[in-house]
Amino acid sequence: MKFFEEGIYISPTSRCNAGCRHCVAQDDQPELSDVERSEIMDWIDQIAETGMKSIRFVGGEPFLVLPDLQVYVRRIKELGMESTVVTNASWARTKVNAHKVLETLPDLNNLIISSDRFHLEYIDADTVKNAIEAGLEHKKNVIMNVTYIEKSDIEYMNSLFSAYTDRIFIQVVKTMPFDGPEAEKIVKHCYFQKPTRTPKFCWIGNYFINTNGDVYACCQASQGLETNYLTLGNVNKGRLKNLVNKIHKEDVFQFIGNNGPRGIVEVFNESPYRDELMGLEFASGCEICQQLLNNPEKYDYFVKHI
Repeated sequence: MKFFEEGIYISPTSRCNAGCRHCVAQDDQPELSDVERSEIMDWIDQIAETGMKSIRFVGGEPFLVLPDLQVYVRRIKELGMESTVVTNASWARTKVNAHKVLETLPDLNNLIISSDRFHLEYIDADTVKNAIEAGLEHKKNVIMNVTYIEKSDIEYMNSLFSAYTDRIFIQVVKTMPFDGPEAEKIVKHCYFQKPTRTPKFCWIGNYFINTNGDVYACCQASQGLETNYLTLGNVNKGRLKNLVNKIHKEDVFQFIGNNGPRGIVEVFNESPYRDELMGLEFASGCEICQQLLNNPEKYDYFVKHI
């Protein structure tokens, strides 16, 4: 079971200089501080031990800890791995500053810029364009992540950044449900009525380490605090290689890796919960996993019947 080359996300800070309405990483835990540089340097060495080849920094906003980021990226290259930073591009308010910042990251491979209608409320399009142009000039692989509610959101972003569509990859991702009336526009599906429409592919194995050192089998699993489904452990208390090897052997990880959200739907379609779930709508396969496996009663049923 391996749909793609495994990689890992690291969150070096929970701080962000934007407050996007749709974000699952809202800074609602102000007591959390930035991760100590020595800790993340240890995590990077542990990741190298696993054989993974890709480390991606997320947040919060990783560029808020730029001096540390410079050290991390340099070490990643020394270890023969590839580095990526996911950013809101707020550091590129001017062209001059955009270039100054990226000049300090010569070893960075990939620059993923999150921009959409939500981010544009905080970081304007000209700032994002500065980041794109600087990224391309400094030979970075530039990708734009566009979170959308409606197809018109995608069309709007494509038109706004049409000058770059032949030079960068624009990746669209449907937003997960969030609070607020605008969320009602998110297109959802009754996957339990038509299981074959449910995605079989899953990003499980794109691991995530939060600012506490907790390790999850995917980013969305970090929201599963009721059952801790797909939680590996803590990288400060056990070697990451051992944590990864352990979860690879667990039935839940193997089942979802092989069958994806569609497998979850098929299991529950044969369960006592079938009638309850038949009318429910979900925005994505990730929401199916999160809603069902983060429910202690349903998670217990799932574990016993896979």
